[in-house]
Amino acid sequence: VPLAELRLKPEYPALIRACEEWELKSVLNEVREEAAKAGTATQSELLL
Repeated sequence: VPLAELRLKPEYPALIRACEEWELKSVLNEVREEAAKAGTATQSELLL
């Protein structure tokens, strides 16, 4: 198996939703920062 195929690819949107659902606020901030560094687009809350 080529090394490139062994790379982890987190599903940031799903991970962020789970952290929000379970109210894991400290983990949520870390995941959002990591997703931003990885260049993953995530939808944030809309302010009405």
